[in-house]
Amino acid sequence: MDSKPKDQKQDRPQEEPQLHYTFTVGGSLGHGAIGEAPLGGSIQVKETTSGVRTAEAGAYEVGLYFRSPLDFERSKYGDLKRTRQLLLDENLVSLLDADKKTAEYQPDWGITELRVLDAIQRMIDKRYKPGEEIAVDFSPQEFYDLCGLKKNSKGKRSRKLETEYLETLQHLASSPAKIIQQESYYESDKKGRKGGLKYRTYRVRGSIFKLTQADMIESDTREDARAVLEMALSDQELPQRKRTTRYRLMPDPIMYRLLDSLYVRKSITQYEEIQALHPGEKLKPSTQAFLNYIQSLDISPLPVSRATLAERMNLHTYIQQRKRTLINSRINEALEDALQTRYILKYHEEPTGLLIIYLNPEKCSRLQAKLDRAKKEEV
Repeated sequence: MDSKPKDQKQDRPQEEPQLHYTFTVGGSLGHGAIGEAPLGGSIQVKETTSGVRTAEAGAYEVGLYFRSPLDFERSKYGDLKRTRQLLLDENLVSLLDADKKTAEYQPDWGITELRVLDAIQRMIDKRYKPGEEIAVDFSPQEFYDLCGLKKNSKGKRSRKLETEYLETLQHLASSPAKIIQQESYYESDKKGRKGGLKYRTYRVRGSIFKLTQADMIESDTREDARAVLEMALSDQELPQRKRTTRYRLMPDPIMYRLLDSLYVRKSITQYEEIQALHPGEKLKPSTQAFLNYIQSLDISPLPVSRATLAERMNLHTYIQQRKRTLINSRINEALEDALQTRYILKYHEEPTGLLIIYLNPEKCSRLQAKLDRAKKEEV
């Protein structure tokens, strides 16, 4: 469990005005937060005489989770047909320009961006209260912990990775995003009776969160304090010694809307589980897009074509270049990784090329919720 918030206020002699920026501390977020899900279990691969390939996974252990809004998760993978239809309904583009216009609304997020967004989502989930705006305060060290940056035997992290993740955080805060999401709801009359099904379509223009940085420098002498003040006023880099840095993040409602009712329950070890299968290799965004896709579904078995999966896995460049071999390779690797990490229980490919994928409800929360509702209705 996260540690209790520490009081950052201290009494200091008021000899002269001091340079002092601070945020209200919201508590420790990252210490000991990363868990590990055992990858035990057996994998069996079978192929019939008709060419149907089947794979099955054994039991697995459930890890620790956090919640992320369903529609925000949908924005992380390519659902071209869904987005195209929204664009056409708004009469923004012609059918011939639909694919080109749709690509503008598909965020091009790599592994680092996805990990940063999940780290932010974990902080949001911890502080979320329905009907309230959210402000998240955190230190760089807490941010690195949530992003999964490990320390070496000397207790140090890679300075290169720290810089990369911090720059990614700042880039996401300053870069305009165009994200479309749609939600459905039942209209109620004045007496509270449920009416017909309605839809709301949101289009986000601008950054998905705002970020503010506050640096505080402790000085032991008046001369040192004056020197630091001059550096701050001239916008120079402040010294690292006795320096405390905190960030305040204000997310767009797209990152927490309906978080209490329409969400995906995600494992905090998702990236570590995949990385364990490919030690020393870079994680592929296409595999993470596949995992985000299946976790947003409540259908099992899932019949899906390779062409549709290529879109959902954001393999648009390969699609345009008609690199079918690479597309199939990425799909096969994502399926095997999902199988070994128990996100899917088994899958097979029919002679027609249609994939039949059996999702694991214990790792795909939308499916589990649907099964739970079905059980209650039976009682």
